[in-house]
Amino acid sequence: MTIDFKNKFHIVSVLNIVIMGVLSFFLLKPDNTSLSVKFGFIDSDKLKNEAIPFNDVKNKIDNEIENIRKEFIPHSTALETEFENLKKEKNTSKAKEKKEKFEKKKAYVDALFLKKQNYLQNLQNVLSQKLNDLVLETIQKIAKKKKLQMIINKYIDEKLVVLHADQALDLTEDVILQINKKKDLVAVSEEDLKSNDQ
Repeated sequence: MTIDFKNKFHIVSVLNIVIMGVLSFFLLKPDNTSLSVKFGFIDSDKLKNEAIPFNDVKNKIDNEIENIRKEFIPHSTALETEFENLKKEKNTSKAKEKKEKFEKKKAYVDALFLKKQNYLQNLQNVLSQKLNDLVLETIQKIAKKKKLQMIINKYIDEKLVVLHADQALDLTEDVILQINKKKDLVAVSEEDLKSNDQ
C-alpha cells in the first residue's frame, strides 16, 4: 500500500491524527477518564502578518538590501564598462596590465559583496532570534496568566493542522497586542552581530 503524500487533504488528515493522538495523551488519564487540561492556540500566519515587530524586521531587512544594492550599482557599472573596454583591447602588455587591475578590482568587489551578504545573513539571524524569543516569552506569560497547560500552533509549515477550535481558545490577538508594545526590536548592536557570528 502506498500513500499519496501529494494529496494535501491526506497530509492534513495524517497531521490531525498525530495531533489528536498527542492531545489524547494529555487529555486522558491512564484509566481513560478525562483530565482537565486547559489549552489555547495561536495563528502564526496572522501573527506574522499583523504584529508590528514582524513588519519592522521585514522592513529593516528590506532597507538593508536596498542600501547594499545602491552601494553596489556604481561598482557593478564601473566593472561592466571596464570589462567591455578590455574586450576591445589588443593583446599587448598594457592590455595585460589593465586586465590584472580589472581582476583585482573585481576580486575586491566580490569580497566586499560577500562581506555584505554575510552581514545581512547575520542580521537576519539575530532579528529572527529576537522575534522568536519575544513571541515565546509572550506566549509563556499569557499561558501563565490564563493558567493554560498547553498552547498549540494552528499551522505547521504554513499547513493548517487545527481544523476547528473554539474561538475563545484563540490567543493570537493577545499575543499581537503584547508584542506590539515592544519597541526597538530591530535595534541591533555590533555586539549582537558579533555574538551571532561565532
